[in-house]
Amino acid sequence: MIGGIDITIPTFAGPMAIDLATRHLRMRWPNAVFEDAVNGTLFSKYADLPFRFLREIFVYRDEDARQKWDELGADPSHANTMVHLLVSSSTLTVVVDSLDANMKEVVDAIESGLRTDILTMRARMGTAA
Repeated sequence: MIGGIDITIPTFAGPMAIDLATRHLRMRWPNAVFEDAVNGTLFSKYADLPFRFLREIFVYRDEDARQKWDELGADPSHANTMVHLLVSSSTLTVVVDSLDANMKEVVDAIESGLRTDILTMRARMGTAA
């Protein structure tokens, strides 16, 4: 995404961070369309997303939003109809056009979800019963 606001959230969840963020967006955008931001592969179904291999994804509100982004790029006429998610070994970055009330709510929900102990703790070898 060109421009926009980057929100970096610390996490050790890896690909699960993109999964969690995508689920939150999908709750708001039931007709969401997904695009692997690295190779351009499109997915119209959440169930088809290969989270284990995704490091960067665009989540569009719907097919119309995807087409507008494809045709016009980062045009103000369709602001906040796409979210760019990037994951590293220690962070999830959420990129939005503006942090309006709706997007702030989404980002807060993602951040809260990533704070869940099971997602953020590192597994320790030899501690299982």
